Amino acid sequence: MIRQMLLTCVAVILCLCSPIRGTPQQEGKGAIWAAVGINDLLFREGFTDSLQIFFTLVNDGNKTVDPQLLSTRIMVNGRELEDSAFILGNGPCGPNCESLPPGETVGRTLAIGRYFQKPGIYKVSFESPSFKTPTIMFRVLAVRK
Repeated sequence: MIRQMLLTCVAVILCLCSPIRGTPQQEGKGAIWAAVGINDLLFREGFTDSLQIFFTLVNDGNKTVDPQLLSTRIMVNGRELEDSAFILGNGPCGPNCESLPPGETVGRTLAIGRYFQKPGIYKVSFESPSFKTPTIMFRVLAVRK
């Protein structure tokens, strides 16, 4: 239990400490800091219902920007997750989803374990015209028979 909590803390710290800032083209519009995290690094096949991915944006620029959340793609192992728009557009988000003022944040907690039921190593990132997050990695272990 303690090992699992420690691994979770390390995963979140690593994800939050390695952000990718906006490109120089975006700097004039406002730089968006983007990060992604996960609640654990290891899951067992058949037990991914508890998997949660945390996604956060911060406007580090000096102008209000559109974070383009509905244009964001969830990338899994280099491919877009087909339900990206549905997942990110599902539920209320508030005014910061379309207009993110300087110094403000917007984020989502996504319970999307159903997309990661097969054993394997998964690399996940979020991309939009306004930002790209670092890639996180986690694993789903096969059940041994």
